[in-house]
Amino acid sequence: MMNKVRLHGQPPYSLVAVHGGPGGVGEARPFAEEIAKDYGVIEPFLLSESLEGQLDDLKAANEQHADAPVILIGHSYGAMLSYIFAARHPTLVKKLVLVSSGVLEAEDTEQINKTRLSRLSDEQKDKLESVRNKYVDSNGEVKNQAFMELFTLVQQADAYDLLPHESDLEVVRPHLYESVWKDVVALRDSSDLVKFGSKIACPVVAIHGEYDPRSGQAIKESLSKHVRDFEFISLGKCGHYPWYEKRAKDRFYSELRRIVNE
Repeated sequence: MMNKVRLHGQPPYSLVAVHGGPGGVGEARPFAEEIAKDYGVIEPFLLSESLEGQLDDLKAANEQHADAPVILIGHSYGAMLSYIFAARHPTLVKKLVLVSSGVLEAEDTEQINKTRLSRLSDEQKDKLESVRNKYVDSNGEVKNQAFMELFTLVQQADAYDLLPHESDLEVVRPHLYESVWKDVVALRDSSDLVKFGSKIACPVVAIHGEYDPRSGQAIKESLSKHVRDFEFISLGKCGHYPWYEKRAKDRFYSELRRIVNE
C-alpha cells in the first residue's frame, strides 16, 4: 500500500507541502525537496474521494508527523484546501502560503478557460477537444491516459516559459479529481469558500504568476476582503507552476525562503 506521506529533510517537520489537483499526488515534490534543504517537510498524499476526507487526510498527516504549528504551503487546489484547513484548525497553522491558488469566487472562473484557449493554436484546440471527448467517453486505462494528455495540454497553456521536466504525478485517478472538485465548486458557488478567510488567525501570503490564467488580481481582492494579515506577491513572466518557470523559478524560491524564515 502506498505511504500516505513522503518526508523530506530531517525532523522536526515544521512545513507541509500540499499538492494540487485534486489528485495531483506527487506534484509538490520539487518545492518540498528544495525547502527541505533547510527544514523538515511533510508531503501528504491526499487520496480520499471527498473534500472532507482530504481535510481529514491533511489533519492526520499533521498529527502523525508534524511539529505543530506548521507553515502550510499549498499549490493550486492544494492552496484552496490549505485555506479551509487553516480556518478550521487555527492552532495547527502558524503561516499559510498560497502558491498559484485557484480562484475563490465563482464570478472569477469565467475568464480562465477563455484565456487558456486564446493561447492555443487551432491544431492544439482541436487536440484538446478530441482528448476531452475521449476522457468523457472512456473508462479504465484509456481514461487515465486521456486524463494525463489533458493535464499536459492544460499545463502548457498555463505556462509562460516552462522548463523541460518529467511528470511528478505518483497516482492517476480521474474519478478522485471529479469527486473532490465538485465539493470545492459547491463551496465556491455558494460564496462560502472565500469566507473561510475571516476565520484564519495566522499570516497569509499568496504567490501568483502574472501569466497564470487564474487571475492574480481576483485572488488578491478576494483575500484582502477576508484575511486580516495578508501579503500578495506577483511573479512576472510566470505561469501556474513557478518552480518550473525558467524566468521566475529563482525569485519564487527566494520569496518562499524569505516567507519561511520570517
